[in-house]
Amino acid sequence: MRTPASPPPPVSDEQIIRTFTFITIAFCSALVLISALCVFVVVPHGSVRSRGVLIGVALGLVSWFGSRWITSSALDRAARPGLTDKGVAAPLGVAVFRGIAVAEAPALVGFLLAVADGVDVGPLVIAVPVGIVAIVLNASGPAAIRRHLAQLRT
Repeated sequence: MRTPASPPPPVSDEQIIRTFTFITIAFCSALVLISALCVFVVVPHGSVRSRGVLIGVALGLVSWFGSRWITSSALDRAARPGLTDKGVAAPLGVAVFRGIAVAEAPALVGFLLAVADGVDVGPLVIAVPVGIVAIVLNASGPAAIRRHLAQLRT
């Protein structure tokens, strides 16, 4: 007869933070590679024009405020008193990946606009750095994960 397996030990906050730090690095690195590809290979002689800067600022605002809003609203729906360490991982993961998606999508739209225009890389050079900062500060950086864990447990 088989004996029942013991339950896995609870995951500590530091393990969760470390895991999401690697995920953050991966997503931010992908954005950097995409923007480098666009600037140096796809549109090598691109320039930044005022229309592109305005579009980039609009995309950056969507990235920044959208990622904050979607992450906090997902955490608010999942938060409840007495949430155990075992119950934290699933809602935290959902909220973080939603925040990453909303922060990254405008940067990818900036990439598409730069490729479609063929000259103006303004949307890309504005939206990508803001997307990276939004991912780190709003969605999945170490400080953001600590905030999210505190919000889930209160």
